[in-house]
Amino acid sequence: MAEYALYVKVEGAEKIQEALKDPKLLKGPIADFLKKSGAYVTQMAMEKAPVDTGHLKASIAFKAKATEVEIGTNIFYARFQEFGTKPHFPPPSALAVWARRHGMPGAEFAIARKIAKRGTRPRPFLVPALQGAKSAIDGFLKEAADKIEAFWGRK
Repeated sequence: MAEYALYVKVEGAEKIQEALKDPKLLKGPIADFLKKSGAYVTQMAMEKAPVDTGHLKASIAFKAKATEVEIGTNIFYARFQEFGTKPHFPPPSALAVWARRHGMPGAEFAIARKIAKRGTRPRPFLVPALQGAKSAIDGFLKEAADKIEAFWGRK
């Protein structure tokens, strides 16, 4: 799915799956936990994503699997936004559309030279979204645990 992604994996999921035995639990409370967590982190990442054309923000999505959720984007430049770049000299022609959109037509070479000296600064959105979602994820996990206990007749 993703060119750049983070994964939230339930550690020990195989042991949980064995302990639960009933697929209703894996497909019920655990699947709900992964979907809620994925949706929450995705929304936070969309709010934190840098916006120029809006393509990056619109591309952020999640995919829940049996024991993990993948949150990411298929936009190739997402990792460069998240982590920045080292100094490099991009082709000025690649910067022409961006420069025009930002009211700097003809400044492509100067922009490329600046990137060659300093690189580009990071503009993180996925990692901070995951970090910021910790308490919500903890709440979703508690909700899943309560449902599992109720299923087992302990609550």
